[in-house]
Amino acid sequence: MLGIVVVLAIQGCQGDVIRFDENVDVTVTLRGDGDGLVRSLDPQVYLECQRVDGEPLGCEVTFYDAGGGGEFQLLATPEPGSEFSGWTGDCSGASDRCTLSFAEPAGGEIVRFSVTATFLLTPGQIQVTLAESDLELGQATQATASATASGTLFDLEYEWHSSDPTVASVSVSSSTSTATVRALGPGEAVITARARGVVSDPVTVTVAEPAPEPGTLRGTVFDTDGVTGLEGLVVRIGGPTVTTPRTTDADGKYGAADLTAGAYTLYVQGRQGFRFMSSEQHDVGVTAGGITVEDVNIKEGNYLEILSDTSTAEVASGAEVSITVEFRTWSREGCPGCVPALILGVEGEPMVLHRFGTPGPFTSGGGHYTPTLQFPAPAQGGSLYAMLVTGISTDTEGGQDLARAAYRDRFASGLWEETFIPIGTLKVQ
Repeated sequence: MLGIVVVLAIQGCQGDVIRFDENVDVTVTLRGDGDGLVRSLDPQVYLECQRVDGEPLGCEVTFYDAGGGGEFQLLATPEPGSEFSGWTGDCSGASDRCTLSFAEPAGGEIVRFSVTATFLLTPGQIQVTLAESDLELGQATQATASATASGTLFDLEYEWHSSDPTVASVSVSSSTSTATVRALGPGEAVITARARGVVSDPVTVTVAEPAPEPGTLRGTVFDTDGVTGLEGLVVRIGGPTVTTPRTTDADGKYGAADLTAGAYTLYVQGRQGFRFMSSEQHDVGVTAGGITVEDVNIKEGNYLEILSDTSTAEVASGAEVSITVEFRTWSREGCPGCVPALILGVEGEPMVLHRFGTPGPFTSGGGHYTPTLQFPAPAQGGSLYAMLVTGISTDTEGGQDLARAAYRDRFASGLWEETFIPIGTLKVQ
């Protein structure tokens, strides 16, 4: 129970001043960037200390205790948009009430109290922005946090958090408003910043799967003896990475680098003189960062050697073209029961199909022929090509149509350089 009270208010405290010999002195200081009011709950101690617009403020009250000592309380009340952070000094803790107790002052002694109340602005929103949200493994980007209260930006101390530190880590240096986000593993991580009990809206960092290292495919194309490397054959590689055809070098070697890992097909085709050679299709797997070696043994196909001199013929449109072709054939594969055939064409269009020899299979050094082939001149001229037909029975019209279709398909596919032999030029007037 306090005795007779005499109050003195200084620097923002309100109250009448009555002079006695005061023996209790209370100093209240308001700190922080927020606004609030500290007042006494004891009617005998008049104290109101209010802070506005974040300006530092100090208040002091003195009064006379008539005897017996006692206690009184102070109450901290934040303004809207601010929060009470806590007491320091002769009061401590985050409770909004501060209780000050004292014994009866000895004669001439003054009991002094000093308390500090801290008010902080409450951020209405914390926003985090990322310089980049899609990262490669090992890449770093900058995250920036900003807070607003009543539409005004202000500085805060932030705590940063990553939902998955194995995907992205967050670190700060001097200013906690800026953080470095570093990509550590593939996946997604949510980044947030926290200050004064408010958590920012989340932002997501996406770390891409690392691109696999490219692989290499290489090998040697051997002749039928399995020893001799063949030069000048075309190696076609199909798979995840589109490649241009490779040509074997003087030792029969080929190679393709920078291939995406996966399943590939390998096919070899080409001509050496009259010999037309190809391979079975090889299925190979290319591993990331690895070297796959795939050697190929060619199989000899059906070969055609043109003995006629290359010539140019000129005819009128619609006239009959008559061309004598001298050729030899070789074969290691035949068509059992089939009569071999020769197609003569102008560019990609077959003009005439000539069946020759006896039913196969015919073998190496199989025959020497000099037929005269006749057909009506097409509307347009062009290069003349000969193609040996094997593997298709041309005994019927249907079989002959299949052979003509094979001519067109091979020419259109771009394989004509390996399948067709140029024999001259036809000019149509």
